[in-house]
Amino acid sequence: QHVCAVARALGIRTVLLHPLASLLSAYGIGVAPQTWDRQRDAGRLSLPGKPLSLPEPVRTAFAELEAEGR
Repeated sequence: QHVCAVARALGIRTVLLHPLASLLSAYGIGVAPQTWDRQRDAGRLSLPGKPLSLPEPVRTAFAELEAEGR
């Protein structure tokens, strides 16, 4: 278990582990909803005195995510 190495590095002497920890983790992954995360560099979205304007790559990413949600 990597938790033992982390505990050792932090000086923690006692670690409590649930006997079904790996099974519960696998089950959680199986029942969790599917999600998507996208990141794009949008640069500066607004400047003082100028309204917010989304660059084309950001508008495209929003459109792709909306299409996947339908």
